[in-house]
Amino acid sequence: MSPTIFRFLALGAVIASVLFGLAPAQPASAQDVAAIAAGYRHNCVLTTESGIKCWGDNVVGQVGDGTTIERHAPTDVQGLSGQVTAVDAGDAHTCALTADGHVQCWGRNEHGQLGRGTTNDLFTANPTPVDVCADEACAGPLLDIVFITTGDSHTCALTSTGQAKCWGLNDHGQNGDAATTSRSAPVDVVNPEGGFVSLEAGAFHTCGLTESGGVMCWGKNGEGQLGDDRACYPDCTTPIGVVGLDSGVASVVAAGLHTCALKTDGGMMCWGFNFDGQLGHDSPDHISIVPVQVAGLESGVAAIAANGIFRGHTCALMTSGGVKCWGDNAYGQVGDNSVTDRRAPVDVVGLASGIAALSAGNGHTCALTIADRVKCWGDNTYGKLGDGTTQQRNTPVDTLGLKAVTSGDASCDTIVNSIDGALVLQFVAGLLGSLACWENADANLDGEVNSIDAQLILQFSAGLLPSLPP
Repeated sequence: MSPTIFRFLALGAVIASVLFGLAPAQPASAQDVAAIAAGYRHNCVLTTESGIKCWGDNVVGQVGDGTTIERHAPTDVQGLSGQVTAVDAGDAHTCALTADGHVQCWGRNEHGQLGRGTTNDLFTANPTPVDVCADEACAGPLLDIVFITTGDSHTCALTSTGQAKCWGLNDHGQNGDAATTSRSAPVDVVNPEGGFVSLEAGAFHTCGLTESGGVMCWGKNGEGQLGDDRACYPDCTTPIGVVGLDSGVASVVAAGLHTCALKTDGGMMCWGFNFDGQLGHDSPDHISIVPVQVAGLESGVAAIAANGIFRGHTCALMTSGGVKCWGDNAYGQVGDNSVTDRRAPVDVVGLASGIAALSAGNGHTCALTIADRVKCWGDNTYGKLGDGTTQQRNTPVDTLGLKAVTSGDASCDTIVNSIDGALVLQFVAGLLGSLACWENADANLDGEVNSIDAQLILQFSAGLLPSLPP
């Protein structure tokens, strides 16, 4: 923050304190968001009350609300059984993990990706959750699962003993069972080297983080997305080690045609297809069959996200709480208020701090703030940004209905005080280009943010107004 802005902010706080005395409003009593999962054309969140809300494309019931109606704002998933601990969204299906180790899935099932021992026709909807079966006979549910991940049309899960299991489309060997036959129920991933601690399903390949901190991948390898220096080509039907990453890796993400790893030292490396610059190493090379360093991110990365079926983009959550993205930007998914592809990381507008988690979809990106708000940007076809519209957004916008709007909370910290009033004054004076919570800053609900809103916020924070418009 510049010295001028800081002085202006401090002045607003001092004025309110001297004239009125501060009496901050209480935080919103709303359902908080615990995790977010961006799919290809829909998104979901896990709430702290163990519920799931989804929105976006719903043609085959992937939103899980019992209908096939497209949703432009979050809606509750119906029929979940048990306490939910995780959710992941694929192309047109979604899966949830419960506290007792069961997996439930819903949406498209033409390749068996719901794990029911059967397949459905392409446009047959499964609009509510069903239990994943233990095997194709489906005599009982899959049990003892601690981790789930969904790809384009396949799903994988991890048992408490580190055994990976996958099911669904297997045309490139993405199920890892040494075959290319699609599976309608879980099969064991062949891994003679031991167990995994986490899994990541991409569009047509899968990767696992090993107990020793290494990365192994399997499935489609035509674009080098397995990172094995093409030891097997064009596909690998069982896990193979990523070159140079046999230890020291904290997490891995798999997109359509590229893969990235976060190292334990906070550095980030990517490999695979690079036509749009999604590897982030600022090179014109279209493919890298081994990991390369992301430019400028040798340290300081806290979490990573990547997606895109054929084109792709990548993002990093920094330890500062800010977000950087790069790669395909045709829909504004990089978030720098442009549609120019970026071959090296750039800052996402308005997200310099305060971000807790990231998830990347196909042509869009979503972030969870420390104030439990969800912000999304990029392609908004099917309403997948959840802002009530289908308008493309080149910078982050708030997803509706997840955190109750607190009138006057311009800073998005769920508390209304003189800081919010000062921020509005800065915005009106042209010292700030945007406000984190524009809709909250409109304290009198007249459709614009001006000095009247700032006055109302300051009066409320000082206790001179009993409330602001809901």
